[in-house]
Amino acid sequence: MSAPADYSGFFINLDRSSERRTEIEAELARHGLTGRYTRFAAAEGNPLGFPNPHNLSPGVMGCFTSHYQLLKQNLDSDKHLHVIEDDVVFAACTERVVRWAISTGVLDACDILYTDVTVPLRNEVYKMYKASYDKAVKRDAEGKIASVAFEILDIRNRPYAATSSFLVNRKSIRKLHDIFEGELTRGTGNPIDLVIRDRNHRGELKIGCIFPFVTSIRLNKNFSSTIDFNPDREPELAVDIARAMFFVESDWAACQDYLDRYAPLPPPEDKLAQMLTHLLSHSLTDKYRFF
Repeated sequence: MSAPADYSGFFINLDRSSERRTEIEAELARHGLTGRYTRFAAAEGNPLGFPNPHNLSPGVMGCFTSHYQLLKQNLDSDKHLHVIEDDVVFAACTERVVRWAISTGVLDACDILYTDVTVPLRNEVYKMYKASYDKAVKRDAEGKIASVAFEILDIRNRPYAATSSFLVNRKSIRKLHDIFEGELTRGTGNPIDLVIRDRNHRGELKIGCIFPFVTSIRLNKNFSSTIDFNPDREPELAVDIARAMFFVESDWAACQDYLDRYAPLPPPEDKLAQMLTHLLSHSLTDKYRFF
């Protein structure tokens, strides 16, 4: 069994992204984790010249290459890895829960253990996550969280993506490296997170996710991604808001503010949209069963 602190942390950051480096270093310092995580210089574009027959963007290629190079650097590591990107936020309990996953052997059952993933805008997905959240999180009379019972979700049959924060089992570092190398040298047609998801769906990778999420991403950085900058990111923001809602330290007031600004409810005069919204809300309850 692994020692409680038997992991190495890395944050991936582009040389030109000095502001993001300052922010992630401040986030780590805020949680007393400065000595636990080392900066890993992200790849800019496709510096290794991998074939790109599907014309993936420089940002997508750079992200994939960065994670591949990080694994290559740690092929002989005898420690688990916690890999994060530079827009991550931690909870006060993040390190404690990571250590719990290692010391209890939870990570031993996985190749990859996410600490958060995207939550797509789909009602059946919302219902699954809400049921898990309601079971795990208990609140007091004032609505404050009184207790949290963390669990490991099997996400094979759930739509998800993300590489912002995940643990790599030390026994799986070479396995994951070889998968990434094979994809890149053949000329991958997908971003890294979709490659991971596909290999999980095919049963080639065992993947779990800590829930409620013990990390999330900074919503105020949604419009300044270094993977693919797009000034019109409202669709992605909706996904990120849902993801942030299931963060163990979620600021629901901030999430509501983003919803009001970027995904407002239909106006009263749109009666059909109002009624459909009502039905979709009903479908999240235990009273709804699809035959």
